[in-house]
Amino acid sequence: MEEITQDRRELYSLLGRMLDGPLDTEQQTQLEQLLSKDPQMITDYVRFFHLNAALRDCLSRPEVSFLDPDLNLEIPSPEGPHVPAGRSSHNVQADQERIRRIRQRAEQQLQAFLSEKESRNAQNVGTCRHCGGTSRWDWGGLLSRADAMVSMVGRSIVGLAALAALLILTLGIVHTIKGYRVIATIVQSQHARWQESPSDNQLVRGPLFLQEGYAEIQFTHGARVLVQAPCQLTLLSPDRMSLDEGRVTAMVPPEAIGFSIDTATSTIQDFGTEFGVGIDGQTQTEVHVYKGRVQLRMPSHSERHSNQWDLTTNRAAILDQSGKLELTSVLDRPRLFVRDLAGTNGIIPGQALSLADMVGRGNGLGTGEINHGLSLTNGQFVDPNAVVRARANGFIATLDHDFIDGVFIPDADEQNPLVVTSTGLTYAQCPDTSGLCVHMIRNGSLFQHDDQSAQIGLLRGEVYGEGGHPAIGMHANAGITFDLDAIRAIYTESHISRFRSLVGISETALQFTDGTWKGEQITVGFRVLVDGKERFSRDLTVVPNQTAQIDLPLRDSDHFLTLITLEGHWDRPFAWSLFGDPMLELKPVNP
Repeated sequence: MEEITQDRRELYSLLGRMLDGPLDTEQQTQLEQLLSKDPQMITDYVRFFHLNAALRDCLSRPEVSFLDPDLNLEIPSPEGPHVPAGRSSHNVQADQERIRRIRQRAEQQLQAFLSEKESRNAQNVGTCRHCGGTSRWDWGGLLSRADAMVSMVGRSIVGLAALAALLILTLGIVHTIKGYRVIATIVQSQHARWQESPSDNQLVRGPLFLQEGYAEIQFTHGARVLVQAPCQLTLLSPDRMSLDEGRVTAMVPPEAIGFSIDTATSTIQDFGTEFGVGIDGQTQTEVHVYKGRVQLRMPSHSERHSNQWDLTTNRAAILDQSGKLELTSVLDRPRLFVRDLAGTNGIIPGQALSLADMVGRGNGLGTGEINHGLSLTNGQFVDPNAVVRARANGFIATLDHDFIDGVFIPDADEQNPLVVTSTGLTYAQCPDTSGLCVHMIRNGSLFQHDDQSAQIGLLRGEVYGEGGHPAIGMHANAGITFDLDAIRAIYTESHISRFRSLVGISETALQFTDGTWKGEQITVGFRVLVDGKERFSRDLTVVPNQTAQIDLPLRDSDHFLTLITLEGHWDRPFAWSLFGDPMLELKPVNP
């Protein structure tokens, strides 16, 4: 196969742009420089325009016509229909079948004419149209006309076959040029790792697989798409793409209205908006509209039921593989999609998911609300200024959180084991505590004692809860359980391999202890459970300042991960406990 050099790629890209209109000054200069480099460039350039000129000439000839009006010979669009990634969009066999049908129909017409001539020859006589009498046929004239007809039909066969061949050749050339035509650009990225890295930021038609990080892609017609790993997509044209798996957020300005995203079950077309599209491993499509309007279409399964819906601001739709559609609200899962790279808090998608972000009702990739969290009184989502003082009242399921099973205040005895999951799993080793807790379980590390100002959390001299170090702030006593199966159902492209976190009591607690509450007395027990079984246990102090690193392998058969803080003494204030950088590490399903 002939090697395509970088210069020829650039030439094909410029030729592709010329299909849309004249080149600008910079592009014209680039073209002239390329043509002056290599005589082969000039050959490619001339060949392209010769083929286009020949095609226009053939299509404009009035004498070239099909012999049968019922013979449908559609010329396929160079863009072609959408074909899933990994399949060719140019069907050579179909083109060969069209040529065969042309030849077959022409031969049938010729055979019909010859059969009629033989039938008339058997009569030997006929009526002379000049004299009105009976005479023999004018064999010379008849044969001359027959030869003319044979010649005409023969020329038609050759001409039509040549036209078809030229169409195939030209479409192949256009297809090749369009294959190297730049239709989008990577304008920014964070920690991006591709399965096959693009040679530069200029993107042509074809599949892409972002394994880690984020990438923002700008299409040439104006649409911007924010991709969060892991994600498989295919670029189709300057205003169209397909999504095979993963999540993207599209921002479409007025000049790019009509931008479309295809999935296995539907097409989402924009009408000037901002929207997110996500697909999980079960090919369930979820669409969230943040601004404007989109149209969701899917193949019609019944003439009695609609196969398209308009979704407007704050509306969402979930479509499964069977065609079942659920219409809902974005507010049910308001932060499922990343909409701005500035707020990702250093989390690298494809590498890890942040449990702190999930506490803030995020998707684990930095979309959660900082310093918001969960009330231990009722398990509901609360804002940063909420004052929460709770007493143990059993396990409380959190119904409005996708990835969190529930919360609780740890307190138990031999007769009443502590329930730590919605399925009834218990923690047999939980001690008897005061059964009291102040503060919420927070996506962040703001702590406050009485009327004092709120303080951020510090571990090993580093700020946690912001600035690239997410944290779960949990004043003892508190407990929270994450649903690993619910997380896996969304992130099907990866295995959850382990849980890592740095734990300790915030160093800022020492700045606010008084004569009544001595810093030396502050002790917190940190516990981590998997399916109710204790997998990590450490009691840590502020004086001396102690921290511990959790590194806990997880299996696909593990269902629930529970984090617990226990007071060292009953009703002890300043137990400002932190799970710093609490991450579920990921590994690709198919490395």
